This record gives sequence, structure tokens and C-alpha cells, in this order.
Amino acid sequence: MENMKTELRIAPEFESKIPPLASDELARLHSSILFEGRLICPIVVWNGVIVDGHNRYKFIRHYPEIKYDVYEKDFENRNEAIAWICKNQLGRRNLAPEQKKYLIGKQYEAERQARGGDRKSEEVQSKYQNETLIEDTGTRIAKQNNVSRISVLRAYGYASAIDLAEEAVPGIKDEILSGAVKPTDTEIMKIAKAAPDKRSALVEKLRQPKAPKPPKKKHTFNPKHYEMPVQKKKPQAPTASDILCELDEAADTLIYCWAKMWNEYKDSLRNEEIIAGVRERIEEITEYMQMVEKFLSEHSTQET
Repeated sequence: MENMKTELRIAPEFESKIPPLASDELARLHSSILFEGRLICPIVVWNGVIVDGHNRYKFIRHYPEIKYDVYEKDFENRNEAIAWICKNQLGRRNLAPEQKKYLIGKQYEAERQARGGDRKSEEVQSKYQNETLIEDTGTRIAKQNNVSRISVLRAYGYASAIDLAEEAVPGIKDEILSGAVKPTDTEIMKIAKAAPDKRSALVEKLRQPKAPKPPKKKHTFNPKHYEMPVQKKKPQAPTASDILCELDEAADTLIYCWAKMWNEYKDSLRNEEIIAGVRERIEEITEYMQMVEKFLSEHSTQET
């Protein structure tokens, strides 16, 4: 319905779940509104409280002549409203990784609280999705966002830590989610684990310039580096089968070692520091394999 007189309310609890717009995005939004002379998309509210359209509504309050429509949604409780806000933002905007992770974490928190916790192996009629739910909240949100369930749980911890940092030092949340401050996940989680009186100092430390990382050692694939010492008698050239069998053995050894690590130290792999280290090693292996592929491609081109 069109609404030009009713004063809508903005709840900080809801507005804080909306990732801040960059200055150029905000400028484009304002220009579009002025050009159209009205809001194209309605402002979504719940009992008179805005759940979508905060930036648009703040702007048009300075322009009483601009018309807008209001769409009333029905939620069972505030947690269901927050879950909808997060899901709506995740589905409509190009988000930075930090923003996406925060929203997934807050959606998970809100949906669990709205439904009284995870429901496993139990049929629960959900008005929120209008379908019968059998899987738990984490699995369902993971499928919605094309991530793993463990990523959803990590996002929940990340979002909770961001909120604690914001309580300690107001304003830091927007700095982190906008990319002005770029802490590691390990630094964020340290804030959550710290005593309340220690958090402010840890948050302020995030704002300090970080020393540049030393350049990574780059692999340079050169077959000459791996040549055998010169022998008096030239060995018989290996067959294709010999070479491929040796590579199979090397690949099997690599997979065996990583599988053994995974099986024996699976619980330890939840440690953020170890996760970061494992990812670095995966990146190094990937880069090396890309160099091998490049060499093979160039060699193949030369041969032809």
C-alpha cells in the first residue's frame, strides 16, 4: 500500500544486520531515487518496524514529496525477522567475504533461536520455509549458501566474535565488514575467547598497521634441476609405463600422507591457525602443479 504519512520505525537490532553501503553505492541510490521521484521497491516492515529499506527510508525523509509503498510482512518473532533480513541480504547483494560470513552466522543464530534450537530427525512444520524440515539448521543454511555445514558453524563463531568486538569498541564492526580493518579469523576469535576487560585492547590492536608478509618462496619447475648425475653408460630410456607408474606412486604417497593426517588429527584441524597453514600448503602444491602444467603445455607446443 502507498504510505506517505505513517512514520516508520528503525530498530538498531534490525538495521545492524544490513551491511553498510559504500559511499559510491549510496550516492547511486540517492541519485536513482531523485531521478525516479519515488521508490521503485517497497519498504518492507513488520509491525511498523523496517526490515528492508533502511537506507532508502532515511533518505526520503528529507524529501516529503517522494512517494513510496510499504509492504507488511508477518513474522512469528524478532528472531524470525532477523533470519529473513540476513537471508534477504545474502540473496540480493554482492557481498565481501567478511559480510557474507557475518550474515550467515547471524542467520544461523536467529533461526536456531526462532525454532528453539536444532531439530534433528524430527519433522517440524516451518512457516519460514513453508516445508517440512528434517535436517538441522546448519545443514539447511549451508545448502542455501553453497557452503559446508562446518563453514556455517565457523561463521556463527565469527559473527558472535564480531558482536563482542563491537560491544568492546563501538564502530569496529563496520570497519571490519567494510574492509577498512582486515583482521585474520584467528585474531577475531581471540577477542571472543578473551576476558571482557581484555577485549578493548585486542580490538585496538586490530587497527594497528600490520608488518608486510615476506614474499612466498616461488617454485620454478626446471627438469634440469632433477637430472641424475652423468653416468659412464647411458641408461636405457624409461618407457611411458615406467614414468607413469613412478608418478602414480608419488601421487599415492601424497594422498596417503594427507589422508593419514586427516584421520589422525581431524579434531585439531578445527584450529584456525592450523587451517590457515594447511591452506597455505595446498596453495603451494597447486602453484607447483600449475607450473608443471605450464611446462608441459609449452613443451607440447614446441614439439608440434
